[in-house]
Amino acid sequence: MKTFFEINNELDQIFTVIEDYCIENETDEIPDLLIENLILVQDQLSDKVQDYKSYINYLNGNIEGIDRQIKDLQSAKNRFKKRIDRLKTVVIESVNRFGDENKSGNKSIKILTGNVTVTKSKSVEVVDIDQIHNDFKTEVIEIKIDKKEILKLLKEGVSVDGCQLKISESLRGL
Repeated sequence: MKTFFEINNELDQIFTVIEDYCIENETDEIPDLLIENLILVQDQLSDKVQDYKSYINYLNGNIEGIDRQIKDLQSAKNRFKKRIDRLKTVVIESVNRFGDENKSGNKSIKILTGNVTVTKSKSVEVVDIDQIHNDFKTEVIEIKIDKKEILKLLKEGVSVDGCQLKISESLRGL
């Protein structure tokens, strides 16, 4: 099968021959042979366009299938993340109940590959952004809260309107 390039070149040649013929013979009538050649090559072009259209539709179908697979994989990923979070919660509860307290006051359990330790971390949870003093806000395009400064104050026992100290637990060694 001919390529688009070959078909386009043939059409250019046929149109040039038709133009030259009409100029040389001072006529607007095109010989049947040239018209038949033109129709033949135009049909080849039409077939080529149809083939490309079919292939493009096939590729679009592949893209839609891939998009569905991506969506399914994202969903599976989110399910796994939720499962991991639930498993970590169970481990944290067990270590807190039955683990040994270390020098830092954290609970831990020895496992084959080391220790699994529950550590407490502190971060700022913004409850009401409107109550937070402007000293803790940085205006760029949106309002950002200086959580590090608020955390420092909350750890020192200073009350900051619109914030509270949030204590969460995480695992090390798992």
